[in-house]
Amino acid sequence: MPPVAFVRYQQFPSADAATHLLGLLEEHDIPFETSRVAPNVDPNLSFNTVHYVYEVRLQPADVDRVNALQDEENRQLIEQADPSYYLFSFTDQELMDVLTHHADWSRYDVLLAELLLRRRGHEPDVQALQQLQQHQQRVQPLPQPEKSRPGWIIAGYVSAVLGGAFGILVGWHLYSATSTQPDGRELHTFSAQDRVHGIWIMALGGLALVGWLGLRLLR
Repeated sequence: MPPVAFVRYQQFPSADAATHLLGLLEEHDIPFETSRVAPNVDPNLSFNTVHYVYEVRLQPADVDRVNALQDEENRQLIEQADPSYYLFSFTDQELMDVLTHHADWSRYDVLLAELLLRRRGHEPDVQALQQLQQHQQRVQPLPQPEKSRPGWIIAGYVSAVLGGAFGILVGWHLYSATSTQPDGRELHTFSAQDRVHGIWIMALGGLALVGWLGLRLLR
């Protein structure tokens, strides 16, 4: 039987922020995986600092159980929620948005938003709101690959012909760069035509680099 794949469950700004969840998983002997990941891939070559997040992954069969365990704890904490907590200042519409876009919020915030709406005399249909958000995601048009900047392609070819490793890096980026969509899909950042340029740039760069190294050895 093939091993069960783990799926993304929740992301945290740091390992310390995930301590409570990991303790809950260990307490109930629920298998998990963790790693530091980049939440988004910059489609342009730049030297901007990448802010990694700490990701917790679960086996699909355990997701509902972990949700229930967290909800049970959170309901107890919500009864003692500090009135200065930021959700208390949210408008009704903002609280509805929390329920609709529940994947962007912690389970504590989602449950508290629902409780606050009920205290204000509303009866939110959480399941209907979440289904609406899922439907909106499905009907959104597929994102189109970004076209690379011509300057980068030209620089990649020139650097590749001159034997520069930079050209190989540019080619690899054009060919392999991906971005994660809101629904979890991984899509290529650049168009098929740009990815072909990436392959040619890598090939030229590799040949030129070998040629330059060969010339240096013969001297």
